[in-house]
Amino acid sequence: MSEINFAEIHYVPEAASKQAPIELMLLTTRQTAEALNVSERTVFNLIDSGKLFSVKIGDLRRIPLEDVKQLARTGAEIPKQ
Repeated sequence: MSEINFAEIHYVPEAASKQAPIELMLLTTRQTAEALNVSERTVFNLIDSGKLFSVKIGDLRRIPLEDVKQLARTGAEIPKQ
């Protein structure tokens, strides 16, 4: 898995491509797993245990980027894959 540079994560809608990029605020479980270098199952376990906050949008689960950054910064113990 490649590392995700949080500073470079941006979402640019096609209509707004000539404007300043909008920072991506919510990550998918897969993006979160890649950012933390863990499996997607571990991300779900972190969510289920209350160590990582997520929101459901319909059937989709999204994790706030700031929460992923905080988890990475705090050095919280993340189970190995």
